[in-house]
This record gives sequence, C-alpha cells and structure tokens, in this order.
Amino acid sequence: KEYQVLRNGEVIDTVPGTTFIDKKLKADTEYTYTIKALDSAGNISKESEKLKVKTTHTIPDIEAPTQPKGLHSMGTTSTTVDLMWSPSEDNVGVDHYIVYRESAGVMNKIGTAANTSFMDKDLKANTSYNYVVTAVDLAGNESSRSDVLNVTTKSENSAYEKWDARKAYTKGDRVVHEGKVYEAVQNH
Repeated sequence: KEYQVLRNGEVIDTVPGTTFIDKKLKADTEYTYTIKALDSAGNISKESEKLKVKTTHTIPDIEAPTQPKGLHSMGTTSTTVDLMWSPSEDNVGVDHYIVYRESAGVMNKIGTAANTSFMDKDLKANTSYNYVVTAVDLAGNESSRSDVLNVTTKSENSAYEKWDARKAYTKGDRVVHEGKVYEAVQNH
C-alpha cells in the first residue's frame, strides 16, 4: 500500500508510489537510504538493502534575478514619495531590492527594501525625481535596473500654517504636516 523512506535510519516520508525525491540535503554529504513496505493491514516489511549516495558540491549561483517591473508611485507629499513595484524572480530567491535616485545625472543608492515598496523621505517640494530599482539574490547577484520612474513632489500648501505639536487648536482649524492638510475635529 505505502512505502516508508528512511534516510540514515530515520523515517523521512511515507509515499504511495515507488519514487521519492529528497530535496532537503546538504552539499558534499553522504547519505544512506532504505525502504520499508507497508500493507493495508499495517504490517511493515524488513528494511531494503542500503543505498549509499553522496551529494555533489554546491554550484555557485551566478544567475541574477529578473528585472523589477511596474515601478510606480503610490502617492506623494511635498517631502515624500511612496514607491512600489512587482516582485522579481530568481533561481534561488530574491534577498532584497536596492532603490536608486538620480542626482546630478547619476543614479545613487538611497536605500534597500526587503519587500516591494520603499518610502523616500526628506525631499524638496515641487521637485522632479527619477528612480530605478534592482533586485539582489542571496549570492549578491544584482538584476538589471527597472525602467526609470519620474515623480514630482507636491507643492507646499502655504494657505495653512504648519502644524506645531506644542500649539492648541480648536475644532475646524486646518494645518499642514508633511505636505498633507489636517483639520482638528475637536478642541485640543
């Protein structure tokens, strides 16, 4: 009915068929496999003859992740740009992303992201910025750059005063904080 697969004397899986692929192995290591058959009554056979195998050396990862696609802005203020993009793929796995912003005609690294979003802060109001993103895998291989995204931060809203944490406001007062307008909903 089923077969128990043993690696180095320990049961690692029970399978219905006569094939098994062991994927959780270390490089350059010897393993001993045996099999036991189980019938529908629950009887277990003696172990099969031992099969010794040795895994090969690890092949270095030289393949870079795919280019990040779909770089876009999820929103801007006068001082921030919220970036997002689609995940890259890699034969081993993407470790992180590098975000670049153009300055004086050169793309400079401004930060890294573990996922597919990044918030660029402390920017100038009403200013145009160019961004690209790359993906980096566990071996340090870096992908080609994403397409360039041009984003312009919003203008400072001078119609309202800047928010002051030490000031008391009354219901209906409007202030600007980090490029966004806020209204007091109660006296504070």
